[in-house]
Amino acid sequence: MRRPRGATFFRRLVRDLSERRKTPGLLVRRGIALARTEPTVLRRQTGLGCLPSRGGQVIRQVAALHATATGSGDTAGSGAGGNGARAGNRA
Repeated sequence: MRRPRGATFFRRLVRDLSERRKTPGLLVRRGIALARTEPTVLRRQTGLGCLPSRGGQVIRQVAALHATATGSGDTAGSGAGGNGARAGNRA
């Protein structure tokens, strides 16, 4: 998923500070290093065939795929089992 680097840095920093596993200085240095390498990681993943997308776009695409797979227009989701049919439960 694609987010502004500053948002990713901040979320990661807040999470890691709350876990208190490393010193704040180390977390800031690590976060800056990760923010700098993020464009390289994104380019590599795009080169491998991934499409950079924002969170809302990904959710809409998954909902559309789910509706297509289950043959219904219900994009709210009907649970992990889809329409309830399971392989191997045929009479």
